[in-house]
Amino acid sequence: MSDLILRFPGHVIFGPDVIQRIGQTVGTMGSRCLIITESVLRQHGTIEHIEDILERRSISNIVYDELGPGTTTAGLERAVSVARASQAEVVLGVGGMSVLAAARVVSVAARGAELGDVLGGRIKKHSGVSYVEVPASYRNHYMFRDQCMMTDAATHHPVLVALPEGTTRAAIVDPNLTLSMSPKYAAAAMLDTLLAAVEGYVSNRSSFYSDTLLIEAISRLGSALKGITETPNEPKHRIRASEAGLITALALASSSQGVGGALSYAINSVHAVPKSWIATVLLPHVLDTTVLARPDKLKRVAHALGEQVRELTPSDAAYQASAAVRRIIGVLELPGRLREMDLAIDDLVDVAELGASLDMSSTAPVPHTTSDLYDLIKLAF
Repeated sequence: MSDLILRFPGHVIFGPDVIQRIGQTVGTMGSRCLIITESVLRQHGTIEHIEDILERRSISNIVYDELGPGTTTAGLERAVSVARASQAEVVLGVGGMSVLAAARVVSVAARGAELGDVLGGRIKKHSGVSYVEVPASYRNHYMFRDQCMMTDAATHHPVLVALPEGTTRAAIVDPNLTLSMSPKYAAAAMLDTLLAAVEGYVSNRSSFYSDTLLIEAISRLGSALKGITETPNEPKHRIRASEAGLITALALASSSQGVGGALSYAINSVHAVPKSWIATVLLPHVLDTTVLARPDKLKRVAHALGEQVRELTPSDAAYQASAAVRRIIGVLELPGRLREMDLAIDDLVDVAELGASLDMSSTAPVPHTTSDLYDLIKLAF
């Protein structure tokens, strides 16, 4: 078992309507706030609501919403310039994983650090502005790590950026922010979280700590996915998925995703396909490739997803995990093949090599070569 080392943000606030605490949280760090977000949240009124809360606390704010799901390092220079010109004391990241990653980088560079040095992981001591994180889609797999995944604007490759220790001062996780997501997109985000949870559970970096958390996260995701197929707009399913996202992030502070995560980030960066859709397609195939390496754990995964496997041997029960996921994908009518995303198999040859180069690929329970990853892509295609 690898050594267990944990570091967390200053504090985490979780629960329905905890967004109301955002003024109190930000106010302890400064009176000038830059909100980095995506335009879709403006359309749903989320950002205006946050602005109102901050203004009631006499916290002036500026909104930078020119980022989105396809965010690359190219869009960061202007965001950093806005942070510096506004003399922001707090950067508030609100949105999906790519927006939160960008907001983290901006917070570190906001007080003069060269952006290139930040992206290159050369800033070792945090001297930027305070950063507060507000996920809007259940999860940020890097929430409890001083890292983030960015897309390099020149190469369109995913880049893991090492940030100074203690970059994130606080995280506010309000499940109600996910209510603006359509049931189908919400389910895909749940399956993306499930991929992260399963890979962290079977990873060669897993520990008693991560195993305890992740099997609970998988159980909550199974319940949420079943619920969203039956009553798509029921808020309690979003709450349960948000709980699972938080638990998964806590576990991934010490464990790691594997080849499924690596390929999801790679395809997302190179081809700008939503990461959650890619993860949905890859998940059952990743489960199948793990059966021989971790049958005992996959039996527990199948059980957590609601499968009746108690009387089965681990080798027989392990395949029930992927069967359960395939049923969920079918009932929700989510994409089941990469070809459904306007991708060509020839476009994905280089992606296999790119995925294999990411450190998380080396944490899978069995070694994977570039050829193995391409075989996995072909199975999912």
